[in-house]
Amino acid sequence: MTNTAIRYTPEFKQTLIDLHEKGHSFKELHEEYGPSLDTIRKWVQAATVIAIDHQGTAVTNEQFKQLQKKSPFEGRTRYFKTSGGVAGKALIHSGRKAALL
Repeated sequence: MTNTAIRYTPEFKQTLIDLHEKGHSFKELHEEYGPSLDTIRKWVQAATVIAIDHQGTAVTNEQFKQLQKKSPFEGRTRYFKTSGGVAGKALIHSGRKAALL
């Protein structure tokens, strides 16, 4: 079975995002350019600036989600022996967060 999903270029997506920021509604963009209302809404949401970092760089919603996916504990697994003799994984604390690895 072949994938028949339409792939839009980043330039096309950015064009629709810019038009929405200039005041065009999702419905207008859908009727004129074709992608569904939800698709355009997702593009705009992903490109929305949600924060400015300490260097003054804008952080978009999509970039923030990508940062959350990265594990700060990657490659830092410590094993310990439990009372039952079965090897377990250590609980690593980082500030106010803890992760069972």
